[in-house]
Amino acid sequence: MIAKRQLLQYIGSAAGAAGVYRSMAALGMLGVSSTSAASQGPGDGKEVTTMTIKRHDAGPRMSQAVETDTTVYLAGLVASEPVADPKAQAEQILAKVDNYLARCGSDKSKVLSAQIWLANMAYFSAVNEVWDAWIDAANPPARACVESKLVAPQYMVEIMIVAAK
Repeated sequence: MIAKRQLLQYIGSAAGAAGVYRSMAALGMLGVSSTSAASQGPGDGKEVTTMTIKRHDAGPRMSQAVETDTTVYLAGLVASEPVADPKAQAEQILAKVDNYLARCGSDKSKVLSAQIWLANMAYFSAVNEVWDAWIDAANPPARACVESKLVAPQYMVEIMIVAAK
């Protein structure tokens, strides 16, 4: 464990140390649980609130969704039943996105950013057609779409989302 006083000396200022201490506490580096409601900051007498982290469909390598008190992070999602049609794959993926967002207390109107990977840029127009029908037109997210070799040849589309709650 790192002593609060050592942390203050290392950082050099109480204000800087308070921010670092809060970050370290949130990560569990100071023996404070990430699910605890609050802890004392380093010498400032103020209460520090830590965030709760919830993982959905976690496996040994990754979670399909991770939510904090304010944000939802979705893994790169691919079609559950890959077919030879990029539009159908995009529709399947966006249905999964809707499901995970709902489970995490969010929806597509709160999507902040999206990353889309296409196995071939020839799929761009087809995927955009599905995307444009799906998004909340009043709240379009920041988005990137690139061509990339995906994990297996049957996958044509992969989408990763970050959303507010």
